Amino acid sequence: MVTEESGVGEFRSVVTLVALSVAGVAYWNAMPFLVGGFIDDYGWSPELAGRISSLQLFATMAMLWVAAMTVHRWNLRTMVLGAAVVAVLSDFCAAWLESATLMILTRIVTGLAAGVLLGAVYAAVSRVERPTRVYGIVVASMSLSGLVWFLGIPPLLESSGMTGPFLGLAAVSLVALALALAWFPRNGGQGDVRSAQLGTLSLLTVPVLLLATGLLIQSAVGGAYWAYWERIGVDSGLSAQGIGIILSVGAVSGMLGGVLAAWMDGKVGDANALIGSLAIMAIGYAAALFYTPAAYVAATAVSYVAGNVVLAFFFGVFAKMDASGRLVNAANLLWYAGGAVGPAAASLMLVSGSYSPMIYAGTLGLLASLIVIVPVLKRWASNEPGLGEQA
Repeated sequence: MVTEESGVGEFRSVVTLVALSVAGVAYWNAMPFLVGGFIDDYGWSPELAGRISSLQLFATMAMLWVAAMTVHRWNLRTMVLGAAVVAVLSDFCAAWLESATLMILTRIVTGLAAGVLLGAVYAAVSRVERPTRVYGIVVASMSLSGLVWFLGIPPLLESSGMTGPFLGLAAVSLVALALALAWFPRNGGQGDVRSAQLGTLSLLTVPVLLLATGLLIQSAVGGAYWAYWERIGVDSGLSAQGIGIILSVGAVSGMLGGVLAAWMDGKVGDANALIGSLAIMAIGYAAALFYTPAAYVAATAVSYVAGNVVLAFFFGVFAKMDASGRLVNAANLLWYAGGAVGPAAASLMLVSGSYSPMIYAGTLGLLASLIVIVPVLKRWASNEPGLGEQA
């Protein structure tokens, strides 16, 4: 999927990719509220509600693993349209279900469809002229869509129970389907990939593995903080309502981080952007150690902004190294895996109810990741055009 440098073609391509990516992460953003709905509306146990949601995420991760291995052989248009149709039908059916067994089935099916959508989106972005810029726009849109779910699902649950949120999820996929039908290029196969780069870079080279390690550390630290961020807010003297407001501000900050990454592309080299944003992200998390409302607000805003800049540039680097989309999908899978590992690792660092050891460890981990990625970004910059300074 090759966009034009400017004009209607580029606009349509970006809008389509944004809609598909928002559909791909819709359940993730809505999940906390849907778990509550499973418990309150259907009377299911918290354990069952959590397991049902986890199954969808595991299905998405499984499909991302498949994409990491095979996406360069996909016809992206066919895969996108098929997955969007499946997601619409699955969520529409879920709106009328109260059977746990059937709900599990729809969640697995929708999870697989979401994995296909995300895999196709990340592969498509790998094939544009300036992938980092488009990743920044996609990341910003994902953050903004999270804010919409945060604000929209509670009234939907109150007025219609679980029917409203699931119909909302189906509607998001339906919009993505309509845009893909109209604007996704019909030639969505391997022919779109720059042939000189397809298959020339192994997934197991030293620079790839070192960069992947840096991304894994970043995602694990982010997952750890996200899991306990509400608790850190409580210890900082905030009410539940205050924490909710600050997290909404964080979602807006995340959107600004994606926009900032898109603006920085072409103006700041990939190496400088990654090194600087990782360092700022570490400082942002460390601010939470003061345990005051002001420090919590600052930590939330700074970490959201810097974290999305890091993510956009990491994905942009992988896309420039391999235009087939395999590396980017492998990186996306790694990011999900780090988010799952982080909370478990953080739980081992909680001492007498204090979150300070976790905060110290996470901050040092982010700084240590610089030791891993800086040699790659500097040593290979002259050989890999996507890794160094940009004109």
